[in-house]
Amino acid sequence: MALIHRLGIVSIVFACACATQDATTVALLPGFELPAAPDPAVGTRFITPPTLGLEAGSNHEICSWTGIKFDHDIDIRLVKGYQYNVGHHIILFASKLNLPAGTQRECTDTDMASFRMVAATGAEGLPSEAPGDLVYRLDAGMYVVLQEHYLNEGDNTVDSQSALDVMFAEPGHAYTPSHSIAFLNTDLDLKPGKNTLDVHCAMTEDVRGWYAIPHMHEWGTTFSASITSNGVTTPMFDALPWVKEYMFSPPAKTWDIATPTTLHKDDTIDVHCEWNNTQTTDLHFGTEMCVFFLQTIDANNRGNLACDNGNWGTF
Repeated sequence: MALIHRLGIVSIVFACACATQDATTVALLPGFELPAAPDPAVGTRFITPPTLGLEAGSNHEICSWTGIKFDHDIDIRLVKGYQYNVGHHIILFASKLNLPAGTQRECTDTDMASFRMVAATGAEGLPSEAPGDLVYRLDAGMYVVLQEHYLNEGDNTVDSQSALDVMFAEPGHAYTPSHSIAFLNTDLDLKPGKNTLDVHCAMTEDVRGWYAIPHMHEWGTTFSASITSNGVTTPMFDALPWVKEYMFSPPAKTWDIATPTTLHKDDTIDVHCEWNNTQTTDLHFGTEMCVFFLQTIDANNRGNLACDNGNWGTF
């Protein structure tokens, strides 16, 4: 597949003094029309560089670095994405690692292992709003990265581009942050051929969740996750046949925040993954993954947590 040429730099309309980079501008592709940008007092807009030469039948996951780092937590109520040709979705990620502003490339496995999802939206300009009184929290000290997914199911090579509007939480209102818990094993080592892995975690405190997704890469074949409470096991994803497209758009489970799923202290979470490694070398974490993500109602502001092979820590 031909290398995609990328031009321009990320455009940021931003009035918040917490950003470390001045606003710049970038031209839109002809025909890519956007509504008026948010008032800087209540939101900001990111515009990615154009991505050129998206071939017919191709599927691309493009990462764009803004170079912006915040010195305090940013609470986000909603995001609204706009994409030109063959756009599928756009995701706002936070990362502890940074590349120069305007860097844009096909996302690597190493990139994805370092990213933490803040909020995602489709290509249609419809808002993705945090439910109830929740806010998506972008933690202090993290850099902003955008991921664009382009899926060209047509017959012609096209160019495309994306934009994302981010609306901040209203000052003075009492919001509850939403963070993530990842159940995983970063010691993943998959030999050529068929492999399995089991992750077992015991909850150390009560947690309420409203959104859950599985995550594997292209060699995955089956994903399962379940919760056991008081001896009763409830499947979350029951022997889900894995397809490569789930890397970008996994099936999700959601709960009303008034009646969330609750993981109690001493409940256990079991994740089971299966793969067929068709490579001649081992696959390690980053290149392949087995992760069960739970988006939480984080009233105590614990932040993003991970249970990595049974051991708890931040992530």
